[in-house]
Amino acid sequence: MRLLVLGGTQFVGRHLVAEALRRGHEVSLFHRGRTNADLFPEAEHILGDRLEDVSALTGTWDAVVDVSAYVPRAVDMMMSQLAGRASTYQFVSTISVYEPEFTGLMDENAPRVPAPEPPTEEITPMTYGALKTACEDALDAWNGPVQIVRPGLIIGSHDATERYPYWPWRMQRGGDVLVPETRQPIQWVDARDLTGWMLDLLSTDATRPFNAVGPYDFTTLPDLVKATRDVVNPSANLVMVPEADLIAAELGGADLPFWFAGAGRAGIMQVNSDRAQAHGLRYRPVAESVHDTLTWWNETRGEAKPKNGLTPEREAELLARFA
Repeated sequence: MRLLVLGGTQFVGRHLVAEALRRGHEVSLFHRGRTNADLFPEAEHILGDRLEDVSALTGTWDAVVDVSAYVPRAVDMMMSQLAGRASTYQFVSTISVYEPEFTGLMDENAPRVPAPEPPTEEITPMTYGALKTACEDALDAWNGPVQIVRPGLIIGSHDATERYPYWPWRMQRGGDVLVPETRQPIQWVDARDLTGWMLDLLSTDATRPFNAVGPYDFTTLPDLVKATRDVVNPSANLVMVPEADLIAAELGGADLPFWFAGAGRAGIMQVNSDRAQAHGLRYRPVAESVHDTLTWWNETRGEAKPKNGLTPEREAELLARFA
């Protein structure tokens, strides 16, 4: 296939491009040239800012994979420029489009948060999902097949959010590890499983949205942390602290990544992925994801702490208070 990837030099896009090239696809990347611009010299690089000028996109492609649109104007500009130049438009959305307080297992028809009103292009935790809803709606105007991919939590190497890397990094240090005692369900997918499946999907005539998340067997955050501990350092001691105490201490997901403090987000990790699995989405063992994430971190960051997660000093203070 001839693929145009909008972005392609960070996390999900980076994994997708690497796999597409490995499979022998012809890949063009459209990006600003600011992040990891030296990656993938064998691919065509087209430089530009998608919110300012997309006129450099004059080729033709079998499909466009959009991993970098966060506001509907970015989609509108791209659709105008690529009309007649590409067939399938695959758009990476998010499960954050769903109403977070919806109760029950959410399939692709679950209620979405409405687009922002009044319209805005300010991306905040409050507007992120609503803006992705607006992006999805904009794609109704695309004259061709549309594949909307809605991931949730993604783990693996090259993770620019540095959320999951905190846990293997922390286990490697050993000792007492503070962990939220919560029954919060959690669903994750390895970036390689996600992007390999996205490429497979492009070779089909499938359309409509897909929840590209992990299985909904309601694994909990402590389960993921324990699995991480067992791979990295079985001697690390997990100190479970009730989440009510952590909320009272004004902790949140930036302090203990992948933990959603409070009930307001309780439904966001109860997502039905049957449709994606029926179209081939498969999951590698979590031990492989843990091992590869930590290997990447150690090779590129050494002993540096991920930007998310507790500092050793803050964790020691909390352990002394709650242990």
